[in-house]
Amino acid sequence: METLEFPKNFFWGASTSAHQVEGQNKNNDWWRAEQLGLVPHQSGQAANHYELFAKDFALAKQLDHNAHRFSIEWSRLEPEPGAFDQAATIHYRKMLIALREMGIEPIVTLHHFTNPQWFANLGGWQKPEAVKFFLRYVAYCLEHFGDYVNWWLTFNEPENFATMAYGQGVWPPFKKNWWAVLRVCLNLAKAHRRAYKKIHAKQPKAKVGMAHAMIAYAPANSDNFLNLALTRIVKFFRNDLFIKLLWKHFDFIGLNYYFYARPSTISPANALRSDLGWAIAPQGLTQVLRELHRFRKPIIITENGLADRQDTLRKNFIINHLLAIYAAIAEGINVRGYLHWSLLDSFEWQEGFSGRFGLIEVDLASQARTIRPSAWILSEIIKANGVPTAMLSILNQNKKQPWPEAVKRAFQKINRVNPLKS
Repeated sequence: METLEFPKNFFWGASTSAHQVEGQNKNNDWWRAEQLGLVPHQSGQAANHYELFAKDFALAKQLDHNAHRFSIEWSRLEPEPGAFDQAATIHYRKMLIALREMGIEPIVTLHHFTNPQWFANLGGWQKPEAVKFFLRYVAYCLEHFGDYVNWWLTFNEPENFATMAYGQGVWPPFKKNWWAVLRVCLNLAKAHRRAYKKIHAKQPKAKVGMAHAMIAYAPANSDNFLNLALTRIVKFFRNDLFIKLLWKHFDFIGLNYYFYARPSTISPANALRSDLGWAIAPQGLTQVLRELHRFRKPIIITENGLADRQDTLRKNFIINHLLAIYAAIAEGINVRGYLHWSLLDSFEWQEGFSGRFGLIEVDLASQARTIRPSAWILSEIIKANGVPTAMLSILNQNKKQPWPEAVKRAFQKINRVNPLKS
């Protein structure tokens, strides 16, 4: 069977974040907001990954994953300023050792939206002192976990964090001040640059990046000057600004991609949508990879997935997005890995548990795990280190979506394509 092969030593796996799967993260600002009813849902036990991580990693190994991205919960590690918790330190070392023993490369995120409550009480990311506090935490992580970690992500989606928490005011600390957004972004950028230098001073061979969210933008009318100008302005501030500020302090770029934005030609109005209403537009992934290529940094897809409780769309979603990545690689774009969001059903912030993104279904009442059928499709792809051509029949279901030429050519090479069973 022919295969559209991916590069050797490609990272294949999935991602999680601490607050979304661990459960009982009682020392951070999100937990406090949940208890005060300031956000619509409570995380509670979540997937209880804090206690069940070994079982979850074994399932990832069963699914042939060779890489796993997770975040360390700062508030567990440093529940009080300058006072680090030994039990939490031992716990995260155990997680890293378990991954290493299974042959799974850990990719560690240091900050994934949540902050220690003491840090929030002192003014959070609005205050210049925030950088100093974050670097103290980074130094501690380097000292206690650096012998197991080669790949570090300083922040997850800093532009989203700043906008949601300080602009739109729907995440802690619930501010609606766009000047505060600017201050926070500048502090996050400074924290990344200094963390980058600190990590390399301790680990010269480490790879340091940031998980950056990008949306595929395209004008509804490319002949309309105002539409073109607006699209470029929005794209610059939403997609480009953080990368332009920090690209010299990246060894690689983590890319989180989920959807396109209106007005757009990337996906038709009748596009398939996830359970959360997000339009599925795999071609947009090729577009944003092209946009990142100009920075000449290796790229790892650090998040890509959809809410699909019944698992009816996910296998097609995975194949289509991997074909979009294949098209980018065929153009010479340096993509090094694909980490699906998420390994487990998790707490999706404002949406609570209504959006089920997991390759592995989690019964929140019993904490039972069930591998979804789509996870086995990804497993087949991982074992082949590429998309078997028999799976390309999925293109027949996307006749209204223009595919990149590299994928079209690959598809045309095949005389007979066996349909992928539902």
